[in-house]
Amino acid sequence: MGLLEQGTPKKHSGTPRKTLSDMTTETLDLQWNTLSADQKQKAFDLLHSDNISKGTKAALDKLKKTRKIGRPPYGYKYHNGKLVNRMDESVTMSRMLELREAGCNYTLISKTLNLEGSVSQTGKPFTPQMVRNIIQRTLSQNS
Repeated sequence: MGLLEQGTPKKHSGTPRKTLSDMTTETLDLQWNTLSADQKQKAFDLLHSDNISKGTKAALDKLKKTRKIGRPPYGYKYHNGKLVNRMDESVTMSRMLELREAGCNYTLISKTLNLEGSVSQTGKPFTPQMVRNIIQRTLSQNS
């Protein structure tokens, strides 16, 4: 075999591959009838999950255009699509930073805030992890 013959690609033999648009309803029916019940169920499941995915993406895209999605950072709220300061949470956030700068750990800060009657955005008492997250987000936004 010569060098040119090795490098030439082989042509596909047989009939050309049909696409879904080329197939008639009769051909699709015949293929559908050859599938097992499990294969049919998998096909329906794939179609269903694809429809749900497309619907969810479309709904989220629509929401993103009209308003913000998700909870705003601690100390803020959304008003007409813009972040606005919440005075009650801002005071609590300042107290957190004040206690942290004084050398208090997150557990002590959460206990102090709970004793002072402060609550989280969800209305629950503060936990050390909540305090840590709020302080770290605040410090990373300011730097």
